[in-house]
Amino acid sequence: RGSLFDNDGRGDSERLRETDEVEADYAGALSELDTRVDGLEASAPTQAGTFYRGNIARDHGAGTYDIVYYRYDDGARVRETRVAERLIRKL
Repeated sequence: RGSLFDNDGRGDSERLRETDEVEADYAGALSELDTRVDGLEASAPTQAGTFYRGNIARDHGAGTYDIVYYRYDDGARVRETRVAERLIRKL
């Protein structure tokens, strides 16, 4: 787990914690789009996947989390492990 002194660009109220309700890009489908600006190459993230609501089940540290998604049609749970923090939005 991170300490109070970690600086990951998120304020304390935005920091991800176990049991937080989040939306995450299931299966990590966020991709990089290569672009050229004034002859220079740059890459920008594009939204290629679908974000689903869930909860953080475990914080592995180093910016990865386990997410539990709930299927609304039958109530079953789907667990995805070691999801990168850049693929998660806190609700």
